[in-house]
Amino acid sequence: MAEFAELEMKAQAIYEFQVQALPGLTQTKNYMSALLDAAWPPLGVAEADRIRNGRLERQAVFKREPPPMCVFIVEEVAFRRDVGGSEVMKEQLDHLLRLAKDPFVQIQCVPTARGAHSAMDGSFVVSCRVL
Repeated sequence: MAEFAELEMKAQAIYEFQVQALPGLTQTKNYMSALLDAAWPPLGVAEADRIRNGRLERQAVFKREPPPMCVFIVEEVAFRRDVGGSEVMKEQLDHLLRLAKDPFVQIQCVPTARGAHSAMDGSFVVSCRVL
């Protein structure tokens, strides 16, 4: 993940599609913790802390000058999935609304009613750097 985080910090644009959970760059600490608590096989405390801290450090990309253009496309189910309970989800959705006010951040939802589409096989991230 260190190499990926390094590429992300140098990227001029980040495009991410997520199916089951909200994108790591947009997750609050409590949302991350709830996801990590649900991992299988279960993670030890040290491993969960390492993953969570790494994900939180990656969010520094939003404070970079200039920040990258970030486009997050997320399946509707990820917004609706109750991760960590109602308070965690309220905090997480409020965080997404704050992020979406940034002119360098776009958050889009693919409605479940959309039906089948070409990206249903799984999540992916594309980090671009123009040379």
